[in-house]
Amino acid sequence: MLIKLREVTPADGENIAKWRNSINVIKHCIDKTVISKESNQIFYEKMIVTGKYRQYIVERVDEEFGGLFAYQIGTIYFKDIDETNHKCELGMFPGEDEEWNSESQKLAVEQMLQKAWHDLSLHKVYAYVYTDCHEEVKLLEDCGFIKEGEFVDEICDNSNYRNLLRLCAINAE
Repeated sequence: MLIKLREVTPADGENIAKWRNSINVIKHCIDKTVISKESNQIFYEKMIVTGKYRQYIVERVDEEFGGLFAYQIGTIYFKDIDETNHKCELGMFPGEDEEWNSESQKLAVEQMLQKAWHDLSLHKVYAYVYTDCHEEVKLLEDCGFIKEGEFVDEICDNSNYRNLLRLCAINAE
């Protein structure tokens, strides 16, 4: 499988809003606010253009056509980029394509870590995951993340409290 990351553009807003509002995505999100194409455009101008977020579209490259064709399967991003302490948070969510699987996710996270270490000169990348999202925890651990801590009853989700794990990857170079 071959994937590539490309910087998000305003034209991606409609897909991002559709993906983010999907019930399969929103149940994994801490912030469950529904977004629109318009609110995503405001977000783009306020956060992406200013460099506070670095967001990428994950594209699956179709090797059968010599790598000339690629299609969107999800998005991945850095947020809360702290240049003083050389760290940031990693987040991602899928499109509706079945190609968004453990293999493509792992490739995307690994590419993001390379961007963190080499392009942004970061020391640490962290992510928050609900403790009951075992596949997500395993994915991050397979990419070299370690568990830093657990936040008990951290998020109230439909009158039920959920625990969060914070995992991190440290630049060993």
